[in-house]
Amino acid sequence: MLNDYDYIVITDHGYINGGLAKVVVSQILELSIGRNKKILLVTGSKKLAPELSNNNVDHLVIGKGDYLTRSNSVDGALNGIFDLSVALKLRKILKACITDDTKVLVHGWSKSLSPSIFLSLRSYTDRTFYWNHDYFMHCPNGGFFDYKIKKSCKESAVSFRCLVRNCDSRSYLIKVWRILRFFAFRLARGKCSEIAVTNASLNVINEFSYFESISVINNPIDLIKKDRIHSEKNDYVVVVGRPSPEKGVAELLELLSKIDFRRKIVVIGAEESDFGNKKLQNLNLECCGWLGRHDVEKIMAKARYLFFPSLWYETQGLVVTEAIAMGVPVICANVNCGMEALGKYKAGMLYDPYELDSLSETIKLFESNDNVKSCSERGYRLYWSMPENINRHVDQVVKICQ
Repeated sequence: MLNDYDYIVITDHGYINGGLAKVVVSQILELSIGRNKKILLVTGSKKLAPELSNNNVDHLVIGKGDYLTRSNSVDGALNGIFDLSVALKLRKILKACITDDTKVLVHGWSKSLSPSIFLSLRSYTDRTFYWNHDYFMHCPNGGFFDYKIKKSCKESAVSFRCLVRNCDSRSYLIKVWRILRFFAFRLARGKCSEIAVTNASLNVINEFSYFESISVINNPIDLIKKDRIHSEKNDYVVVVGRPSPEKGVAELLELLSKIDFRRKIVVIGAEESDFGNKKLQNLNLECCGWLGRHDVEKIMAKARYLFFPSLWYETQGLVVTEAIAMGVPVICANVNCGMEALGKYKAGMLYDPYELDSLSETIKLFESNDNVKSCSERGYRLYWSMPENINRHVDQVVKICQ
């Protein structure tokens, strides 16, 4: 095994299965190819993105895949709290591969690595950086979100009120498992440097956590500059989000149905069957499921504006910035971190996702072509004056790691 790695990247998955993994893959590609750095990728699952098969990237697997989907659920649950095998393997790798100049970047651990990795990393806290792509380092269920009432949770992690609150998306039994895992995490972790991906998510962490030394590095936006989309000339609107409670898509559609919304709504990330028990018959609805980049861009090219209805805090909401960079204004729920991009680029409006009148008034403003055009032009101009691309992202990573 080589021992001259510039960076060791630790994460659950080495292939793109969501926003977190997309950031990890982009970061590794830029470091390995764009900056000619030697990378060791350590994951908890075997699958590897084909684009990471290059001479500057080595891949080692120390886990057995996601804990909660294993055939032996008891074994998966116990290892998810603390996986001794993962800890020992990681300790051996770090001892063999870390040099004086090696930096360790930790992105995801809650799916297939467990809190045990933090015990192995305690000897290397001066060179280790932990990304908060979610809130699992500060909240047992990872989101400061109560799935039962579909609202953000304001309880301090593992306080008495937190312990007795049935907030998990599955059951209170899973909540207990998450609490045990959170205690294991707190015992295993040492003092470390954390990375938040927006100032808004940093504010969420600071509100509920006593940990310090947190820097901010925005996730990269993977877009090539094209002509501005003339949203003011377009008719239909786009909603992006999977059909899970925290994403707020079903709740938005119900509100739109109540105000008799007439424009066509294109939903990316859900199927019509996902809303089968909802009374949405009066909506002109087209559900596309998850689409590839090319198909998404084709839909966005004809969008008047984008709804981002997420009810949980999120950490960034990349789709908000992506839409703005294309020239598509955004109507964003005022409870998630997508608000930061709207404030930064002045390219949209906020609404209260629990108030019908708030949504109705916001939509009325975007019936004006002049308002839509103004938001579209301003957001497009401001974003491309300093794009949040992978080069800028990695520049920040390198600077913080120095």
